Amino acid sequence: MKNIIIISILIMFNGASIIGVTCAEDTKAVMPDRVISKSEVELRLTMRKLWESNTTLMRNYIVAEIKDHKDVEEAREKLLKNAGDLGVSIQPYYGYWARAALTGFLKKDVALTSEVIKAAKRGKKKDMDWAKKKWYANAFLLAGFLSIPNNQDMKDLKDMLYKHLDLVMGEIEAMLGEDGAKDLDYYERDRAHMLMFSDVLTDGIIEQFPYKFKE
Repeated sequence: MKNIIIISILIMFNGASIIGVTCAEDTKAVMPDRVISKSEVELRLTMRKLWESNTTLMRNYIVAEIKDHKDVEEAREKLLKNAGDLGVSIQPYYGYWARAALTGFLKKDVALTSEVIKAAKRGKKKDMDWAKKKWYANAFLLAGFLSIPNNQDMKDLKDMLYKHLDLVMGEIEAMLGEDGAKDLDYYERDRAHMLMFSDVLTDGIIEQFPYKFKE
């Protein structure tokens, strides 16, 4: 990756006996192509925090929906607020329309996740299949939206978002089956996956707007 500083030192030795370390004239060091700026680090950390929060808040919401907790509305509102915060995070680069679009896709995801959970609780395969079809369709559209700036590959984004939904579905099924260990495993895998997803989005922004990350 462009953001990784690579330092390679090649040392050539002359003579049969050398005391200490002697560098030959041919010794070369490959200097880093650029220094990672403070603004770049700040964006990466902000994006990671928001996407990691999304996975945690989603888990809390799933628990509340499945267990019919009285705080289910509060859990939903926190997740919707996170959707708004993620929209705000891209506004400085892509404008208000992009902020509104991303927020809309993520709020739709919350509504569709609720449909999936309710269908799973009822055990109706037909309802489940239809709910999942709409769920994945929204992820497909989100991938298309995120690839509009042409700094991301549509298929890669789609695959990452589909895997995210696969893992969330795993959480839902594990919770319904009261398998705590499997449930936690799916959550941890999803959390790590979405941190990677966050980095991919961040890399795309930095690549497209390098002048915004000079300091």
